[in-house]
Formats: sequence, structure tokens, C-alpha cells
Amino acid sequence: MGSYKPCARAHIKDVEGEVGSVEELSFKSRLIKLPIVFKDSVTRAAIEKYAREIRPDTPNIVNGHNFDYVAMYNGLTPEELKERFLGTEWFLCHQLFWPGGTYQMPVDPRCGIEAPKYNPSRTYTPEGTVGLGGWCIYIYTTESPGGYQLLGRTIPTYQLSQKHPAFKDRPFLLESSDRIKYVETTEDKLLEIYRLVHEEGSLKYQYDITEGRFHVKDFVEFVNREDVKRGAEEFRRKKMEAQKTVPVP
Repeated sequence: MGSYKPCARAHIKDVEGEVGSVEELSFKSRLIKLPIVFKDSVTRAAIEKYAREIRPDTPNIVNGHNFDYVAMYNGLTPEELKERFLGTEWFLCHQLFWPGGTYQMPVDPRCGIEAPKYNPSRTYTPEGTVGLGGWCIYIYTTESPGGYQLLGRTIPTYQLSQKHPAFKDRPFLLESSDRIKYVETTEDKLLEIYRLVHEEGSLKYQYDITEGRFHVKDFVEFVNREDVKRGAEEFRRKKMEAQKTVPVP
């Protein structure tokens, strides 16, 4: 045991020396396009269940959903919230909580929407729900409890049966360092994708995945652009002003 620590430190030092400067870093990063429906009927029903059974007076349900509340909390209209959400790639930086669960952060800081959590949490969240807690977007891969504000629903990203070819190697689709690009669709199309993936396991639906790399230098240059820094700061101030009057659950 006594000889392990020096060896470990030496190994870490060797690896650190091989890395070079941060701006020289690049790593595998797939771009995955995921259809999404905002304020869909399935998440709306889960929110109605929460209001009926747990907290009827919760302030984070506006017009029967969490979406408009999140817009208010960020000083945006619902349409502007959509634009921010769809206007950036979401970097999958961490996997936790549930099989295939994902923490996603915005690549573009001007799209850094945020929201407080439910209080108390839900006992039920539908599969495919896209939620927001703090700055993090999370996809609920299976039915589960949860506390993030619900924005809408995306397509399956987990399949225990591994029936669909996209899951033949493992039951979860997404992995750390993926970049997610959400694309708005209709609820009819979303439900048809669920049918093709879960009921048929059919190649009639193919996931839109492009192999690629994430170059840290490009990212650093992007976030340090004057227009990006200015836009991010303006949005930060807008959120702070809105949050003075928007109630927290």
C-alpha cells in the first residue's frame, strides 16, 4: 500500500505531461439529434397528477404545465424559451441517477436557461421527459420520481429489451461527451417513434447520430467572443430581474 501512492502520483504526472495545453485538447463527441415536443400531453398528465395528489397550490404550474413557468423564471416568453432551448447544442457532461440518465449543459452560454426544482418532488415522471433543474437538462430514461421542471418529451434513449438496433450493444443510447441537438416535432410523430422503437424494434426509425470530435480551442474561442460574452451577460441580468418577482416552489 505504501508503494502505491508514489506510483499513482507518477502515473498521473506522466499523463498530465502528455495532455499538453487545454486549448490543444480534443475528444470524441457525437452529435445526436433528438426530436422533442414541448408541453406534450404525457408530461401534462404527469403535472396534473402532481397538482391533484401532492401540491395543488404549487406556483410552478402555469397554464397546466411547467414550461410557461420556466419561461417566466428566465424573463422570457414561451416562444423565446423555445428559441433558447433549440438554439444550442447540449453537452452531455455527466451520467447519473437512473440508467442512461444525462446531465446536459448548454454549449452556448447565451442559452443558459435555469429553474428551481419541485418542492416536494414528483412521485411519477414519464419515460422520455426532458426536465430542467438549475442549469442542467435531464432526460428521464424510464418512469421514475423526479424534481426537475418539465419542458416536454423526447424519443426513447433507453431500452432494457435492446429490441431496437440502436440499443444492440447496450440498453442506453447516450454517453458522456455527446452533444444533443433538439429538434421540435409533433406529438403524433413522437408517438409513432415510440411505437417503432419499443413495439416493433424497427429500422423504420433510425436515430440521427453523427460521429465527430469536440475541440476545446474552438469552444474557448467561441465563449470568449465579444458578442457571446455580451449576450450571456445580458441574459444573466434579465434572469436575475425576473427572479425577483417569480415565486419559487
